[in-house]
Amino acid sequence: MKHRGKRIHWTNKMLNLLGTDTDPNVGAKLGIASDTVRKKRARLGIPKYSPFTPEAIELMGKVSDESIAKKIGVHKAVVGQKRRELGIPSITKAREWTDEEISLLGKMSDLKLGEMLGISHDSVRDARLKHNIKSHLSLRRKK
Repeated sequence: MKHRGKRIHWTNKMLNLLGTDTDPNVGAKLGIASDTVRKKRARLGIPKYSPFTPEAIELMGKVSDESIAKKIGVHKAVVGQKRRELGIPSITKAREWTDEEISLLGKMSDLKLGEMLGISHDSVRDARLKHNIKSHLSLRRKK
């Protein structure tokens, strides 16, 4: 039921969906190209959908990114990025790195070290950057 090439008669029911979900999702529900949905939404001045409701933002820094992500249906990394953009500190304490662990940063991939230490590769990358240590790949390129 795609409306390709045809002029779309926008009903109130269709218009009420604009901005309530991502443009591709609204388009899929209506059988309309997401670009058409985006243009109509923009012409009407309806803001782009954001899963970050005031309630979700209020929870940031008070509960884990993962629990917020589950509530709003996005990946926890998306929540973490938004939280950092807003300058809200994480509820989880930063990991204390031992000197021995720090000495391993940049010697192997962040993924491999993360698996070794039982933490995410993102945590390893963050620690490596915090200590101004280049990726193991940059060491390999110099040879």
